[in-house]
Amino acid sequence: MKKIFEMFTYADGGGIRRLRDYVKVTLGILVLVVAVSVVGLYNRYQMVSEVMATPRSLDAGWIPTPTEQISNPVVQTEKCPSDPANWRLTDNLLVPGSNLKGLAPQCVYDGLEKTAAWLYATYVLGHSRSESTGLFGFSTTPMDYSFETGQITVLSDFKDEAQKVNLRFPSDNTGLAEWRIDSNGHPAVEFTFSGCFRTSSMIGGDVTNWGKGYSVVCQYFGDFQTRYLVHNVNGKVLTVGGTENVRRFMWFGYDGNGNWVFLGIAKDWDVDLSQIPNRDTSTINSTVMAEKYGVVSFPLPENWTTFMGQEFVDIFLKELDVSE
Repeated sequence: MKKIFEMFTYADGGGIRRLRDYVKVTLGILVLVVAVSVVGLYNRYQMVSEVMATPRSLDAGWIPTPTEQISNPVVQTEKCPSDPANWRLTDNLLVPGSNLKGLAPQCVYDGLEKTAAWLYATYVLGHSRSESTGLFGFSTTPMDYSFETGQITVLSDFKDEAQKVNLRFPSDNTGLAEWRIDSNGHPAVEFTFSGCFRTSSMIGGDVTNWGKGYSVVCQYFGDFQTRYLVHNVNGKVLTVGGTENVRRFMWFGYDGNGNWVFLGIAKDWDVDLSQIPNRDTSTINSTVMAEKYGVVSFPLPENWTTFMGQEFVDIFLKELDVSE
């Protein structure tokens, strides 16, 4: 114990015990720490007392002024141009120099293809005219019946003069459903977009319009490799057997306000597919219809192969005429 006491003190010249210097420093630090702790406890007490006191209204002067928020500019989505003057007819990449052109912008072509897909659904996949119209969201059937027994004036690939073409036209019976199938009952028709043209010409400095109200007309190929043609109207079925292996030309006209209508199929322009060894990739077929438009073939009528012969021709045609 004496040794510990001597560690903290020493005897001066007069024999008086005094604290050593480092002990003084240590005690000073200890006193300072205690003082700081006491002050901190007192401040904490004051703060708690303030919080627990009777609530006071918030001084608006302490609320920071909100900074002005700058909203991002609203980007206006451009609508698809409905005026054909604002479209571009682009060079045909597959047939350089052709009078039949590509169609831009893409949204314009999409509108055209929608009408061609409508025709495919009702002409190949067994959906009636009215049902197909609903499937594609059309308000009316997109067909111009004025061409039913007439002609259309068109441009072809390399003949600069417009020429008249006799048309064949599907029945206008809205309840008619048709399947064009191979021997296994699968769709046997493909459509291929081949180009568009404006229906006006410059003659002697004057512009001549010959499109019967359609400022732009577009052409598709229809490649038919059918073995059976099955018709159904109001449950009256007719099946016609035969072999087709031909390419047919068909046209669609721009009717304004984003609308395209089917104008008809060339009557005298069939080309044997065996004479076309290198055909372009089709743009509308059963796969495209299912994947892009969600439209598949309607089931064939039960026992459809038995509805052949003149007896069923007469029954079917009578029903077709009555229900038109």
